[in-house]
Amino acid sequence: MKNTMVAIALLTSASLAAGFALSGSPYPAVATEGTHSVALSEHSLENSLERRVQQIDERITSVWDEFDLRPSREATDGEWCRRLFLDVLGRIPTVEELTEFTESREDD
Repeated sequence: MKNTMVAIALLTSASLAAGFALSGSPYPAVATEGTHSVALSEHSLENSLERRVQQIDERITSVWDEFDLRPSREATDGEWCRRLFLDVLGRIPTVEELTEFTESREDD
């Protein structure tokens, strides 16, 4: 369950950030060539995603520096799960969902 939730969070964050932080297509898996879409190679996609992540990180850091902000401490699994549910689903997790997530021994 943790891996699925992490993937949802990353995709949601990347999509939102790409929409406001970067110019060009918010869909890095497809490049436009003339009037045809061309799928990018896996290697090219990884490089493109790494570049976008780096650009987003740099932009966030510059705003933090501009307003003299520092990131909060790392959230606990329970806090993170609750925030993800609120952001993605618009609700808090049930006790069962939260328990399943916090007791999961899967790699993050």
